[in-house]
Amino acid sequence: MSSSARFGFVLSLALSAGVWAAESPWIHRIEPLGAQRGTQVEVRITGTNLVAPDSVWFDTPGIRWVTTSNVTGEEIAGKIEIAPDAALGPHLFHLKTREGRTNTRLFNVMQYPGVAEVEPNDPPGKAQRISLRPQVIQGYLKGKADRDAFEFEAKAGDRWTFDLRSIEYGSHLECDLALETAAGERVAFNDDRDDYLETPFLEHTFRQAGTYRLVLDQYRGPQRVDCSENCGYLLQISQLPVVSAIDPLGAEAGSSATIRIVGKGLDRVQKVELTPVRLGEYYRLTFPFTLPLRAVPDAVATPVSAAVATKRPDQLTARFTVPVEPAGLWRVWLHAAHGTVEAGSFEVGQTPEQDEDAAKRKAWSGGPAVVNGRLGQPGEEDRFWIEAEAGHPIHIYTLAVQMGLPLIDTVLELFDADGKLVAES
Repeated sequence: MSSSARFGFVLSLALSAGVWAAESPWIHRIEPLGAQRGTQVEVRITGTNLVAPDSVWFDTPGIRWVTTSNVTGEEIAGKIEIAPDAALGPHLFHLKTREGRTNTRLFNVMQYPGVAEVEPNDPPGKAQRISLRPQVIQGYLKGKADRDAFEFEAKAGDRWTFDLRSIEYGSHLECDLALETAAGERVAFNDDRDDYLETPFLEHTFRQAGTYRLVLDQYRGPQRVDCSENCGYLLQISQLPVVSAIDPLGAEAGSSATIRIVGKGLDRVQKVELTPVRLGEYYRLTFPFTLPLRAVPDAVATPVSAAVATKRPDQLTARFTVPVEPAGLWRVWLHAAHGTVEAGSFEVGQTPEQDEDAAKRKAWSGGPAVVNGRLGQPGEEDRFWIEAEAGHPIHIYTLAVQMGLPLIDTVLELFDADGKLVAES
C-alpha cells in the first residue's frame, strides 16, 4: 500500500479563546452521543447550572430540539428530531440560558438504527444479546470498573467491521475492543486503530459459525481516568468498505483531478462524492500540526460527484472537476450498497500545483507552490531542488497524517548545493 504526502506553504493563524467563569452554565455530556437520521430520539444533557434554558442551538437546520420533559440544574431531558437528509457525522450544539451560553458539545448523525446499551452487561457475567446487522450501539461506560459485552451469532465467511467512535465524536472515552468466542477465546483485538487515533476498529471475517462476544473495556492507566463525566460511545457495526489511503490529497480549484482510493471491499462502491468539511468535523483537531482550516459557518453545498473510472477490491479511481469554492478541506465519501463510508480529506487549493515527477524536473525559484507526492516504497525519498536567496526565509511543510493517512510520518531535510545538511524537521 502506498501513502501520499502533500507539500506547500502555510499562513499561521493565532486564535484566542475566552475563559469560562466558574458560574457559567456548562455541559458535561449528552446521552446518547448520536442517533440515526430521519428519527426522533430521547436525550439527556448533563452539566452544571443548566437552569432556565431558553433554547438549544444546532449548527444545522437538519437537527432540532422538539420537546423538553425535565429540567434541573444538573440535567435537561428532551427529544431531538433529525431530518432524513441531515449530514452524517458530528454536529455542534449548545444551550442558551438566562445565565449565558454554555460550552459547545457534539451530537452525531448516524446512518444505521441505534440500539441502546442495557446494563448489566459486564463480563464475565451475561452479555447483552444483539443480532449481527448494520446498527449503532449507543453506550456509556460509567465509573472506573464498567465494561460492556455484546453477544451475537455469526455465520462462517461473513465479513463485518466494528467501528467504535468516542474521542473524535465528543466523548472523553479511551477504550479497547475485543472479539471473543463463547468460550472466552480471543480472536481479534484493537485499542488504537493506528499510531494517531486512539479509538478501536476491528475488521473480521468469521472462519466458523457460532456465538461470539464483543467486549469493551476502558483505559485506566496511570492517570486513573474516571468515566463518571463524559464516557459515551457509538459502536457502528457494518459491512462497509475500509479505506486506508487516498491519493492525491488535494488539487487546485477548477482543475480536473483523478483520485485513487486504496483499501478493502472497494469493488462494492457505487458512487463517490465530495462535500465541504463542516465546523463539527473540526471540533477536535487531533494533530498539533498545520491543517487547512475554514472557520466559517457551514454552507449549504451541493455535493461534487466523481465518476468511478476503475474499481477492484483493493483499489478504486474516480475522476471529477475540482470545485472552485469553498477553498479548504473537503470530505470524500464512498456510497456502497450497505451504506456510506468516509474516505478521508481532500484540500481544494488556490495555489498552483504539480505532481512530484514534474516538480523534480525543475527547481523551485519562488512563489507559493504545492507538490502532490507519494512515498510508496520502504526507504523511498523524494528530492526537490530549490533556488534560494540569502536573507529571504522559506517556509516548507508537509500534510499527510493530518489529512487522514495514518501510516506516514514525514521528515523534511534541507541540504545545500554541496550536500551538507543545514536543517531538518
